[in-house]
Amino acid sequence: MLELVKNMHGSRGDIGARVDMYEHSLQTATRARRAGADTETVVCALLHDIGEVLSCTNHGEICAALLRPYILPKNAWLLANHEVFQAKFFLDKCGGDKDLADKVYLHEGIGPGHEFYEACFTFCAEYDQPSFDETYDTDSLDSFVPLVEEVFSRKPYWCEPADKPVDELDCKARLAAGYSLKVRSE
Repeated sequence: MLELVKNMHGSRGDIGARVDMYEHSLQTATRARRAGADTETVVCALLHDIGEVLSCTNHGEICAALLRPYILPKNAWLLANHEVFQAKFFLDKCGGDKDLADKVYLHEGIGPGHEFYEACFTFCAEYDQPSFDETYDTDSLDSFVPLVEEVFSRKPYWCEPADKPVDELDCKARLAAGYSLKVRSE
């Protein structure tokens, strides 16, 4: 995972950011840590854009898929959806509709009333969006290694109650042999 972060050196994405995606990721994680976020959220902040070098249009899904067995459902949803929330901050500057995210989510029935909506908006507003600052005092990648190791040393799990009948499990949970089936809470 850390190699994926390192691979972002020099990449400024399709929006011509003032800092490369490597620096952006470090800034996002540094802001989260300095704000007192928990380890899992800091790791999500560090890794949130690792999919950018593969696909800028669904990069959140890439990261969410890689981390999902190790993180809370809230953080997996946040990772998968952060790029849509980020549109609120810049899409109008590119000739687009900055309210597109709300329109999409209202159409899908997961707008501001969704249980993870506020967490995702806060992540973007406080950590992701401000992290294109050329002058920010960013922590080193090495300082995040213990946090990344902590998250990825967890036994992978699937968010399903342990007593749920097998025929009612999510299809991926049925395929996830060896995963612990449980509901994690914060």
